[in-house]
Amino acid sequence: MSSRPSGCAAVTPSGSSTTCRPPARTPLWRDWIVLALCRPFFARTVFHWHAGGLSEWLETQARPWERWLSQHLLGRPHLSIVLRPFHRRDADYLRSRRVAVVPNGLPDPCPDFDQRMLPLRREAAARRRAALVQGQGAEPVVFRALFLSVCRREKGLFDALDAVAEANTALRSTPLRVELTVAGSFASSADQAAFEQRVRASDLIRDTPLVQHAGFVQGEAKTRLLTESDCLCFPTWLPEGFPLTLLEAMAYGLPVLCSDYRDLPEILPPGYPGVVPARDPSALAAKLLAFARSDYDPSLRRWYAERYSAARFAAEMRTALLRV
Repeated sequence: MSSRPSGCAAVTPSGSSTTCRPPARTPLWRDWIVLALCRPFFARTVFHWHAGGLSEWLETQARPWERWLSQHLLGRPHLSIVLRPFHRRDADYLRSRRVAVVPNGLPDPCPDFDQRMLPLRREAAARRRAALVQGQGAEPVVFRALFLSVCRREKGLFDALDAVAEANTALRSTPLRVELTVAGSFASSADQAAFEQRVRASDLIRDTPLVQHAGFVQGEAKTRLLTESDCLCFPTWLPEGFPLTLLEAMAYGLPVLCSDYRDLPEILPPGYPGVVPARDPSALAAKLLAFARSDYDPSLRRWYAERYSAARFAAEMRTALLRV
């Protein structure tokens, strides 16, 4: 990064990768080696934390000598850059001399949102409300939820499936149905087998299947899903860092349903109504129903534009690094 001060080594601490895996011994030992080799040759050390949970792992699962060695090799960096306030605890645990909170940023993938996307979002919400007013005689209308992440149980995948089933049971006598598109690769063959069995159950079929698996998506396929969906469903109960999926959804003006696990809602506006308890499919189903029946609210798009632009990220990162 061009704004990094000279004579400064920057690393990503263990347990905090771009895929947001929980902490483990292999990345921790890797970082010991990197820091042992690099720190003697640099005057200052900067950590950029991409996830969280290292301090908890060290206290609850690490051996005493691993805790001691972590403090010896990783401790007292000159600067820790964390993605959100929740992760300050990891920086504080390693006795960072300075901590800066710099949220992720994203180049605007939908710069013509007001002209192109906003009318589509409002029209879709109006069609759903009109169909509910007309009742059973109305043309069927679909509320499309999107699960966009690695497909694993801890990401809340099966909670989302149960929630869609429960929501559609409540909508059985209406022209409205909730469908879920699952986009992502499976983390394990066991989760994939369980998913394929679950989506064939009768409560996830209403004349036709209510759940589709799109597989891993990128480029135009991903853009199409973000454009055509009506909400993002992200009921994770993993130690997340700062999921870019949330920023992508906000940039497309997509309402977000998000779990409250480990203060993840601090990414969203204060008091945002789309927050649900982790591992609570019934609460998730209730929010799906509420969103499906509501007017469109463009506030998340504004929140993204004000807080998570690429320009703001670059400026805040530069400011943090130049203070080292």
